[in-house]
Amino acid sequence: MAETVFLHLGLHKAASSSFQATCAQNSDLLRTQAICYPPFRHPSCPDRILENHSLPLHSLFAERPEQHHINIQCGIADCTQINDVNMQILKDALYGSRVVLLSAEDVCDLSQKDMRHLRLFLSGRCRRLIPFALVRSPYALHCSALAAMVVHGGRRMDAARPLLSQRWKIERLMKVFGSAIRWFSFAEACCASGGACGIPAVFSGVGSRPILHRSCQ
Repeated sequence: MAETVFLHLGLHKAASSSFQATCAQNSDLLRTQAICYPPFRHPSCPDRILENHSLPLHSLFAERPEQHHINIQCGIADCTQINDVNMQILKDALYGSRVVLLSAEDVCDLSQKDMRHLRLFLSGRCRRLIPFALVRSPYALHCSALAAMVVHGGRRMDAARPLLSQRWKIERLMKVFGSAIRWFSFAEACCASGGACGIPAVFSGVGSRPILHRSCQ
């Protein structure tokens, strides 16, 4: 049983991808320091290791995992086989490591029931479950989301929707994890040493280890 499980929940548009890439690219170094960043597999390409744990954790604990947008894009109508693979990877990490680090912003999209299932599963297999997230101000989040649409393209978006969606995600997380969840300001994190990627790294113990190769995405 793991001593500690750190569950990084994003949120979206808060440098999660850079943090995930940093951890994945330094997974061997982290392992020497008793930190496991699990190598979950992609549903359409089992040999591919996912840096972002969103898809595997969402698929493992959602009542209808086939409705995740990546599973839809990949034409995965039955997640049973890949879920079996990723569940074994998760159990191996929880029972074979002192510290496990999971990073999955799409956990926020789980229903309250499914999110509670995830919490109970993890807390039952570790001595301490520590969920944490970075939060942007509504205005900054809105600007970032619109800028991303301009750069990458995408469907037309209701201007108010990003704000509302973030609000109900936070409310749901608080209902499920309560006072256990640690919140960090994205704006303050950007001014800290290591930037927004550095805050989750330091908090989860990654940043206190030998210098990692930081990924800037």
